[in-house]
Amino acid sequence: MRTLTINEFCIKYIWGSEGVGAPKSEIWINGQATGQRIPVGTVEAAVGWKDYYLIITSDSYRSEDFLDILLLNKQFILQNSACI
Repeated sequence: MRTLTINEFCIKYIWGSEGVGAPKSEIWINGQATGQRIPVGTVEAAVGWKDYYLIITSDSYRSEDFLDILLLNKQFILQNSACI
Protein backbone atom coordinates (compact mmCIF):
# COMPACT_ATOMS: atom_id res chain seq x y z
CA MET A 1 0.00 0.00 0.00
CA ARG A 2 1.33 3.43 -0.86
CA THR A 3 0.16 7.02 -0.99
CA LEU A 4 -0.15 8.36 -4.53
CA THR A 5 1.17 11.80 -5.46
CA ILE A 6 -0.90 14.46 -7.21
CA ASN A 7 1.04 13.64 -10.39
CA GLU A 8 -0.03 10.00 -10.15
CA PHE A 9 -3.70 10.57 -9.23
CA CYS A 10 -5.90 13.63 -9.52
CA ILE A 11 -9.43 14.58 -10.47
CA LYS A 12 -10.53 17.46 -12.69
CA TYR A 13 -13.93 19.13 -12.52
CA ILE A 14 -16.17 18.63 -15.56
CA TRP A 15 -17.79 21.99 -16.33
CA GLY A 16 -21.51 21.74 -17.02
CA SER A 17 -21.87 18.45 -15.13
CA GLU A 18 -23.88 20.10 -12.36
CA GLY A 19 -27.05 20.16 -14.50
CA VAL A 20 -27.94 16.51 -13.88
CA GLY A 21 -27.50 15.26 -10.32
CA ALA A 22 -24.31 15.92 -8.39
CA PRO A 23 -21.42 17.62 -10.22
CA LYS A 24 -18.75 15.24 -11.53
CA SER A 25 -14.97 15.14 -11.87
CA GLU A 26 -12.88 12.97 -14.18
CA ILE A 27 -10.10 10.75 -12.84
CA TRP A 28 -6.62 11.42 -14.24
CA ILE A 29 -3.75 8.95 -13.77
CA ASN A 30 -0.16 9.93 -14.55
CA GLY A 31 -1.38 13.00 -16.46
CA GLN A 32 -3.83 11.03 -18.63
CA ALA A 33 -7.63 11.21 -18.52
CA THR A 34 -9.25 7.85 -17.77
CA GLY A 35 -12.78 8.69 -18.92
CA GLN A 36 -14.15 7.58 -15.54
CA ARG A 37 -16.13 10.03 -13.44
CA ILE A 38 -16.73 10.36 -9.72
CA PRO A 39 -18.67 12.91 -7.65
CA VAL A 40 -16.85 16.25 -7.60
CA GLY A 41 -14.54 16.85 -4.71
CA THR A 42 -11.07 17.70 -3.55
CA VAL A 43 -8.75 14.73 -3.16
CA GLU A 44 -7.57 14.62 0.43
CA ALA A 45 -5.74 11.30 0.03
CA ALA A 46 -5.24 8.66 -2.64
CA VAL A 47 -3.77 5.26 -1.85
CA GLY A 48 -2.88 2.45 -4.24
CA TRP A 49 -3.14 -1.12 -2.97
CA LYS A 50 -2.82 -4.18 -5.23
CA ASP A 51 -5.40 -3.58 -7.99
CA TYR A 52 -7.40 -1.00 -6.04
CA TYR A 53 -7.44 2.71 -5.30
CA LEU A 54 -8.74 4.07 -2.00
CA ILE A 55 -9.70 7.71 -2.50
CA ILE A 56 -10.80 10.18 0.17
CA THR A 57 -12.42 13.37 -1.10
CA SER A 58 -14.04 16.39 0.51
CA ASP A 59 -16.58 18.58 -1.22
CA SER A 60 -18.12 22.02 -1.13
CA TYR A 61 -21.27 21.51 -3.20
CA ARG A 62 -23.36 20.16 -0.31
CA SER A 63 -24.63 22.46 2.42
CA GLU A 64 -22.46 20.68 5.01
CA ASP A 65 -18.92 19.31 5.04
CA PHE A 66 -18.55 15.65 4.14
CA LEU A 67 -15.77 13.20 3.37
CA ASP A 68 -16.39 10.59 0.70
CA ILE A 69 -14.38 7.37 0.83
CA LEU A 70 -14.29 5.59 -2.52
CA LEU A 71 -12.87 2.18 -3.37
CA LEU A 72 -12.13 1.85 -7.09
CA ASN A 73 -10.78 -1.15 -8.99
CA LYS A 74 -7.94 -0.92 -11.53
CA GLN A 75 -10.45 0.11 -14.23
CA PHE A 76 -11.53 2.96 -11.89
CA ILE A 77 -14.99 1.47 -11.44
CA LEU A 78 -16.54 2.16 -8.05
CA GLN A 79 -16.57 -0.97 -5.89
CA ASN A 80 -17.76 0.54 -2.62
CA SER A 81 -18.17 3.92 -0.96
CA ALA A 82 -19.00 5.63 2.30
CA CYS A 83 -19.80 9.19 3.28
CA ILE A 84 -19.01 10.66 6.69
